Amino acid sequence: MRRKIALVLCYMLFGAIVNVGIAWGIVAHHGTTFFEWKPYHNPRDGAPVAFFVNRRFGWELVTGCGRPGTLLSRHADEVESYQGMVWWPKASVTFDMRDYAISAGWPMRSMMAWHTLRYTQPDDADYIEFEPHYHRGYPVSSPAYESYVAILPFQPLWIGFCVNTLLYAFGFACLVHGPLIVCRYVRTKKRLCVQCGYSAGDLPVCPECGTQMSC
Repeated sequence: MRRKIALVLCYMLFGAIVNVGIAWGIVAHHGTTFFEWKPYHNPRDGAPVAFFVNRRFGWELVTGCGRPGTLLSRHADEVESYQGMVWWPKASVTFDMRDYAISAGWPMRSMMAWHTLRYTQPDDADYIEFEPHYHRGYPVSSPAYESYVAILPFQPLWIGFCVNTLLYAFGFACLVHGPLIVCRYVRTKKRLCVQCGYSAGDLPVCPECGTQMSC
């Protein structure tokens, strides 16, 4: 029993590692991205009211809108209702379009991170400094003008993370045990010993290795 539990845990660990690896691979593949005009409105009384979404294979980036009232009034025919799960924290998508959140994973998005920009004014200075902060992730691409840096996400999106982990663990278990199950099935149909393949006929026990014959 303990061996079976340990085996299941190993498969789950493998699934989790593959899950994170695929999410990171997707982020690294897309790299630095640029703004896309895909405005959305959140109808479920959430925050923010309006935002922009960049969506690609296994990846989604959300950034806020500086003037949501203007967007919703002047471009009402272009704004879609966001039907997905609001996965990003409120602090990550603000009225500053340089703040953004990303999520990645496949088949479900399972990891997330976000970026905020802090403004500081040094003492006796007439200028403002911009300091990027990466939350629950690590930047892996070079910034460009009006771009969004790719961030390797560390924060799980638990529903997607669990679903993906189970799928990868199940797939790995099928690869490991599938051939053995097929072999046992074929041997049982042919009245061969499932352990050694000896032809035992109608005998209840294999005369070669002593294994109990399946019915």
